[in-house]
Amino acid sequence: MNNWTDQTLLEGFKADDRAAVKQIFFLYYQPLCFFTNKLIGDRNAAEEIVFFAIKVMYRDRECVRSMGQLKKALYTHCRHQAFLHTMKDEAFHLSTWQVRYEAFKIKADEMYFRTELVSAYRANPFPLKKKTELLQLSDLSIFPKAPIRTGPKPI
Repeated sequence: MNNWTDQTLLEGFKADDRAAVKQIFFLYYQPLCFFTNKLIGDRNAAEEIVFFAIKVMYRDRECVRSMGQLKKALYTHCRHQAFLHTMKDEAFHLSTWQVRYEAFKIKADEMYFRTELVSAYRANPFPLKKKTELLQLSDLSIFPKAPIRTGPKPI
């Protein structure tokens, strides 16, 4: 089955349909690796974190009620594990960890937004001008305001 709806994909995932499980893996693996790698800067560790997150969700698949919940759980798990990865060499002091975690959550939210934009662009190929306009419409400071180029690249 190539044309999955969210409902059929979720039902297949919960019923342990191998095609649905494979589809979910390929749907989320690359964006989650991008997201996690941007948070920790270690591709191998990011891939391990993502693989473990998907494995945990597969184990607990009967509890998943929607694709949105699945996606949120995967990103949240990766964010938590990425934070623990960055703090692995730090001594545990609750106040320090709380402050760092709040800053880390902000960074994670920014990386999630970027990941979603990259995924949307790959799924819906806008012309370059439209992509740049969409980025400029964003009032988030994480995106530099680049001029819109409509002609050939200047020499």
